[in-house]
Amino acid sequence: MRNLYFLAVTVGLAAPCLTHAEVTCAIPQGATHRAYSDLPPGVSRSLALTFSSIASEGQPFNLSDVVQMKDGKPVPNVRVLFVWQRESRWVVGFEQGGRGYHTGTLGFDIKSGVAAFPIFDGSQKDRNTCAEADALISDL
Repeated sequence: MRNLYFLAVTVGLAAPCLTHAEVTCAIPQGATHRAYSDLPPGVSRSLALTFSSIASEGQPFNLSDVVQMKDGKPVPNVRVLFVWQRESRWVVGFEQGGRGYHTGTLGFDIKSGVAAFPIFDGSQKDRNTCAEADALISDL
């Protein structure tokens, strides 16, 4: 029983730096792949209200439900998969760690360059992130 407990603790401590299977979506015609840092302020604020912290594309994130700390800060349990832009439309694909690991999409339409209006939240489990993102960015 002690060995089983040790294994569970060891796996739990190792999980935050693991990466999950990569989601690779083809960029739809007319859309541009953008960096997470390029998001307009309204979209950034909306994401900050939705998720406590977010890792950029390719950065390590916490796959577990256990809060992990690095340099005195919690390791994000959400990571951006991609950011696409087409005209005033922005689509963010993400993955969220934990027991209910899933991927999802959030779409935003920017009006007057100031506010971000959410147009869709595809953060429910067992959805096709690439198909949702494609539909969101192409529906202009």
